[in-house]
Amino acid sequence: MAKLKLTITTPSAIFYDDLVDIVTLRVNLGYKGFLPNASEFFSNIEPGTLTINYENSSDMIKCHIGSGLIYSNKEAVNIITDDIVKIEDINLNALNKQKEMLENRLKENLTESLLKQVEEKLENINSRIKAYNEFKK
Repeated sequence: MAKLKLTITTPSAIFYDDLVDIVTLRVNLGYKGFLPNASEFFSNIEPGTLTINYENSSDMIKCHIGSGLIYSNKEAVNIITDDIVKIEDINLNALNKQKEMLENRLKENLTESLLKQVEEKLENINSRIKAYNEFKK
């Protein structure tokens, strides 16, 4: 079976660099799976779950990814992001504490730009919590 070269790059390191069967993640049009020999594709990444390989396969890896960029061609998928974590490595207690702190910040009199930053952080945390809960079902 044909494989696809997946490279996930963060500002500090290469997060993942190996051959895979499929990569699935959320782009602006919804969730999309990337397979070998597919046509070229370039898009923003929407926060959500990134799945490496097929669901329930022995080599499946689930991650939570924030925003980023994806470029794919027939042979490779390249992802650039500054926010990715394996779901199994998510610390739910820490996320719930951050969520509570941010929800309290929303009650303060914030400038419009600060309000937007807090809302974006809260959305990202809620997305991570959702991914964790779905993974732990």
